[in-house]
Amino acid sequence: MSKGDWSFASYLSKYGKDKADYEKMPGPIQEAWKEEWGIWKNAELAKRNRQQAIERMTPEENDRDDAYLILLECGIPFDSMGEPLGIGE
Repeated sequence: MSKGDWSFASYLSKYGKDKADYEKMPGPIQEAWKEEWGIWKNAELAKRNRQQAIERMTPEENDRDDAYLILLECGIPFDSMGEPLGIGE
């Protein structure tokens, strides 16, 4: 099996996260896989935290975020506090 076949993404898609046989991986691949797994785990936690934050938002906050996304897509600049510049001035 080539080193590319041992990437976290390919291993995960082939065997699933519960069947990872970490102990049988060669040392350098263990380290690379461990680092990649940490990145994946942090990304999954960030997604879950974002979803929980969305679920706690009021309808008004949700509408504001939707409007801000539209402004961002239209190229409206935002200040360091996340507020659109030049709106309502």
